[in-house]
Amino acid sequence: MRVLGKKAGIITYAGDMLKALICSIVIRCVFGLGLNVDAGEVFVLVLYGGLGVVLGHNYPFYMGFKGGKGIAASSGVGISLFD
Repeated sequence: MRVLGKKAGIITYAGDMLKALICSIVIRCVFGLGLNVDAGEVFVLVLYGGLGVVLGHNYPFYMGFKGGKGIAASSGVGISLFD
């Protein structure tokens, strides 16, 4: 936002947040439907997936393990935990 402006900052924030939301949706679809898994286990899997998203955002391998701050990805994880 500081470099490219408000519009680019909002788009970037939304994209980073959507990474975590999409991860949560995939986990809930794969492990939450049709399997004998209770809601508590799916919640823990979503937390693990969210942790992976935030760590992958903070330390991407293709940038020499130096990346972003992870605030937007963390907010996406927080939003995805609401049922």
